[in-house]
Amino acid sequence: MSSGPASLDLSQPLVLQRSLKRGWKSFNRTAGRFVIFMLIMEAINEPAVVLTGIASTPIEQSKWPAAAIWICLALSWSLTLVIHWWMTLGLFRGAWLVLTGRQPRLADLLRWDGPSLRRWIAMWFVILGALALVAVSTLVITMAVSLVIPALMPVPLLLGGLLMLMLLLSQLFCLPLVVMERLPPLQAFRLGFKGLVHHPGSWLLLGLIQVVPQLLILLSPVQDVGLVLSVRLVTMPLAMCILIAAYLDRLEAPRTSATNA
Repeated sequence: MSSGPASLDLSQPLVLQRSLKRGWKSFNRTAGRFVIFMLIMEAINEPAVVLTGIASTPIEQSKWPAAAIWICLALSWSLTLVIHWWMTLGLFRGAWLVLTGRQPRLADLLRWDGPSLRRWIAMWFVILGALALVAVSTLVITMAVSLVIPALMPVPLLLGGLLMLMLLLSQLFCLPLVVMERLPPLQAFRLGFKGLVHHPGSWLLLGLIQVVPQLLILLSPVQDVGLVLSVRLVTMPLAMCILIAAYLDRLEAPRTSATNA
């Protein structure tokens, strides 16, 4: 356990150059374990891929009844979500250990942590609830504006989209806050906004570092399975190391300032 969110200084901008260097160095120290862990998780996820293949077959062309196809679809989505959350927690645990001076074992990455998973899922319910609230409000305001001034209808849509983006960016540190600091999801949600309000630019850059590699994979015209998997094996653990490096940098900032005073 760290010294806690009380020492988390979000009033200063993120020093991304330092976080990038620290994250890259930490990833290099344990890249082999990260890659093996990712391969194991991909193998565990294979049943979900098979179920998705069954569910994606048009009903009229499938030998399975419609009810079975819907069950396969629900199971594939559920398995994929659980395995993705499990993988995220494993990457987080490995990044945290290596960035705090310890060498993670493969068993550390693979360990099933039910309480942390429940807190992480609860955090996502809070985030998705907030996104849904913004989306519904945006839709209602857009409909009202369209009745009064139709030409201004895109304005609330753009503002709503911007607000949803800001909401997601504000929660970059929600994983360490709910898993390591064990904050309640609502408290972590409120704390996340402080950094974004003070320095939106640096938070936007950190958010781009987290999502751009995955977007490039999705949007790439070359969808070679081996290439996509190879990129994922590197970008996902590296992005996690950079994120945790940025978090620890903010956590250590008050102690560094006190030492230099």
